[in-house]
Amino acid sequence: MNAPAQCLSAKAPRRRARHALGATLLSCALLAPQVSRAELPPDCQELGPALVGHSCFHAEFGPYATVQATAGTTATAETPDVDPVHTLFEVILPAPLGENTITYRVASKDRAGAWAIFSEPSVPIRVLDPQGNELTPLLAQDIEPCGPLQRAQVYHFEDVRYRLVLGPAPVDRGPLVIENVQDFVTFNGRDLDGDGHGDPSDTVVTMCVPPPGYVSNDGDCDDMDPAVHPGALELCDGVDSNCNGVPDDVGLPCSTGVGLCKTSGKLACGPSGAPALCSASAGSPSTETCDGLDEDCDGVPDGDEAGLCSEFADTPRCISAQGAHLCGCARDEDCGDAASGRICDPGQRRCVNGCVDQPGRNGCPVGLVCSSPDPANPGVCQPEGGGCTNDDHCPGDQICDVAEAQCVDAAQATRVDAGCGCRVGEMSSADAPTWLLVGIAALLLRIRRHVARSRGRRPAALLSAALLLGGCGSRVEVVDGRRAEDACVPRLGDPILEHACNHVMFGDLQEVVAGEVADAALPDVDEIHTAFRVVLQPEGDRHGGVVSYRPARDGEHALLMSPKVAVSVTRGEAALPLTVTQIEPEAACEALEAAVVVDLAEDEIYVLRFGPSEAAEVVLFIEHLGTFADDAWAERCSAAD
Repeated sequence: MNAPAQCLSAKAPRRRARHALGATLLSCALLAPQVSRAELPPDCQELGPALVGHSCFHAEFGPYATVQATAGTTATAETPDVDPVHTLFEVILPAPLGENTITYRVASKDRAGAWAIFSEPSVPIRVLDPQGNELTPLLAQDIEPCGPLQRAQVYHFEDVRYRLVLGPAPVDRGPLVIENVQDFVTFNGRDLDGDGHGDPSDTVVTMCVPPPGYVSNDGDCDDMDPAVHPGALELCDGVDSNCNGVPDDVGLPCSTGVGLCKTSGKLACGPSGAPALCSASAGSPSTETCDGLDEDCDGVPDGDEAGLCSEFADTPRCISAQGAHLCGCARDEDCGDAASGRICDPGQRRCVNGCVDQPGRNGCPVGLVCSSPDPANPGVCQPEGGGCTNDDHCPGDQICDVAEAQCVDAAQATRVDAGCGCRVGEMSSADAPTWLLVGIAALLLRIRRHVARSRGRRPAALLSAALLLGGCGSRVEVVDGRRAEDACVPRLGDPILEHACNHVMFGDLQEVVAGEVADAALPDVDEIHTAFRVVLQPEGDRHGGVVSYRPARDGEHALLMSPKVAVSVTRGEAALPLTVTQIEPEAACEALEAAVVVDLAEDEIYVLRFGPSEAAEVVLFIEHLGTFADDAWAERCSAAD
């Protein structure tokens, strides 16, 4: 007999009466078989709003990727995979009236379990295992349309490569988002007063729509009063109506306006029973530009996406790339119509002259033909009879010899090498005479000895000698007498930074007011895939505060923040070790400045303490690194490093 989802999922409450469910949990353990959180509960009828909402978020805000399936049901060397999570794939169907194949594999063995495929119903999807057996969905449901997504199917995936067969379809492309159901386990509280907010002392934990009487949150601080819940209007009546731990909100930081018009002030009470008022006044809007900021103060950064970059032919669209916002392109259609002879170069994110002779990709104007059908090696538009009439008809670095009507190598053209400005034909370190390199090395050694005697002072000559020794086109950085590449600096991977950045930039910031001391009434930051604005408490001339966090999964968690503030994580009286990671400016975004990584246990309650800090608030986004498997770290350092 299968146990009900609420019995399988019941967990200890976080804020008050934390041990009240002990008997219930014991009876569940004795009477019900245990189901792994990686699996879909047997009585799950519908996926929860956290999973559906998250997929819709990425359908709207990216990141985006375009792949071209291969025709038929057999995977070949050209068949693309759609392995990255938190990504909207546009799958081009070369044979829309037939079947088309892409592949998918979970990132590691411990990621096996229930996976949801979000798509649109006009493009049917079948899943085949390595032996060619078709998998039966564990769950199939329609969802409220969000962008191109309208359908969800859940399958059990092991750590093997599956074939996803798309079609036949009336269209030549289809959207796809694939997510691990386990990543969206949420705490759901019983809602006795019907205000839409659940009691944290009576919760179920599930990735599905919660059972009747429960709601998909557990933040109510008084479940017997429908006027008291998170987000309620705070009145000057001595009651903590919005459950932030501060009656009437008096003295708390506040803000008015959105985007760059947002200004800060303090809340104060006026007449009894009236709302607390903010002392700030909103700023004035300005012209919107493509930079990830909201200059016109309409609540949408880069909101006029179509017009912000229209004056630039090669970079016509405002896009987000690895957290940076810039004018560029995301797909061929940004660069012109199907016969424009212009395509989007995904490496440069710029429109370039070229073509791909495949459905869904841009081809050539009338009278010209495309030289390549390979998406990995785009071609050029050439006259139907061959040859060329201008440089646009030639591939790579070739140019058109108009007199001969042929493309020829441009070997004599001067090119500047990336790096420090070496030109073709100039000497690099690889060409330097041995005596020169030996002499520079001796000079560098002598300077290094001088540094040791100078107790770590590093003269500019040391860096100059190091750069010279590296030669033109390469670089050697010296830090404290050793090369920078020898010093390991932990760095999170670009996928995790881009995912966090998208949520911080485009998601709704959920405000919580940090507590002053670690007690049972701490506000929590448990909600997954949610960016929080943590308002800190005044501490003399600085600020600080504490919140609680209860992870739904074991493993490493990244605490990504802006601005950079001191943070500690404790469980009980024990402080946990933190790995401070480096966020590369070009890989992150304006909304993220610092990150630490800490290993946490499922369902344990941790205290996050911020400050002391000059900042009165901190933006916080918590990410489980296991979601990104091997892509979570760009550089991971051992103790020996």
